[in-house]
Amino acid sequence: MKSSSLKILIIYVLLLSSCSLPEQENSLYLTQVFEYVYGVGQHVSLATDGVEELLVGVSHSYVVLGGWGGYIVAGFDHDVINTTGMYDFGIYTQEGTGDEPAVIFVMQDENNNNLPDDSWYEIKGSETDRDGYERNATITYYKPENLDDNIRYRLSNESTVHELVNGSGTTGSWWWPYYDSINADEHHAITTGVDSNGSFITFQGTLLPPSKEYKDGQWKDIPDIFTYGYGENYSGLDCQSIPYGRTTRRANLFNIEDAIDEEGQSVT
Repeated sequence: MKSSSLKILIIYVLLLSSCSLPEQENSLYLTQVFEYVYGVGQHVSLATDGVEELLVGVSHSYVVLGGWGGYIVAGFDHDVINTTGMYDFGIYTQEGTGDEPAVIFVMQDENNNNLPDDSWYEIKGSETDRDGYERNATITYYKPENLDDNIRYRLSNESTVHELVNGSGTTGSWWWPYYDSINADEHHAITTGVDSNGSFITFQGTLLPPSKEYKDGQWKDIPDIFTYGYGENYSGLDCQSIPYGRTTRRANLFNIEDAIDEEGQSVT
């Protein structure tokens, strides 16, 4: 029996201050995307130019974030009020049943410039500080000399460089034309460079414990974990049907009072 390789997705939500915005009716939905970087994963063909705008307003499509480290930063056009003991916002799921837990961060626009350049706080979930949980983890992907070869990667402070398992989207030909086009200075959760292993891109985020295990020839969910606090988490107790345009859609619901700082301390 072995643990699955982790698929960690990260969503950052900017809770904009409304005091500097013109008088208008506020949207119930996200109104702006600031950053989007797709992590190495099988659905690279869906990560096309402009796809991140599907997160704005009401859309029956969805945005894919890929594997570990893939993330999107989006904001509202108004304050999202922290109501004690109640859910404050939700993140809709795509249609499906397979949990792919996403870590959620929030930020208050303290300097009132309507940009995501203040302090980010992680929404505490059921697996925070449990075995396998790691803050400020990194994964570094290396560009193959031959782009038809599989991508190699290194986790956090490991010295060992691993190779991705053969499969859709694991070769450099899928990724480096995309990553070479990214200006890392414009993205807060990635860095690029060159070391003894070659050209690389590094993603930083929160590492979660495995959500699945390989048993009896099948990948199966590990029971009684990931019960709240994550996006794209269908089995979470916080996954409920809520209004979406003229219909309803499932969403994971979040409470701002669960926000924690880099030391794991509550900030509300």
